Amino acid sequence: LGIVTMVTFQSSMHSDVFSNTVASAVNLMQTTWIFSKGESIKWPAATESAFAAPGSIFDLSVFKWECIFRAAPRDYAVGRTILLNAFPLVPFFILGCTYLFGRLWQARAIGRQFF
Repeated sequence: LGIVTMVTFQSSMHSDVFSNTVASAVNLMQTTWIFSKGESIKWPAATESAFAAPGSIFDLSVFKWECIFRAAPRDYAVGRTILLNAFPLVPFFILGCTYLFGRLWQARAIGRQFF
């Protein structure tokens, strides 16, 4: 759509490197937190708190969801499992609708049939 120059190319490369670095750092923090919470890996006492501390931003136990919803423990566990498994579909649904609307809008602008 536009002209690609060295400036736009370098700008794109800088933003890609930055976003990949941030994503890798967050992934590392989350992974070390998961490993620190697990019972299968025992960390030395000197390093256990260092690995557990960064992951506290991912810990949602402070909200006490089971008390908020006042559900039976089994119903809460089933509902939470369904929610955690279905929630990742929401962004894909939004992206799919956006793509579909964009294709329909483009087809209308060109004057051809979409289907």
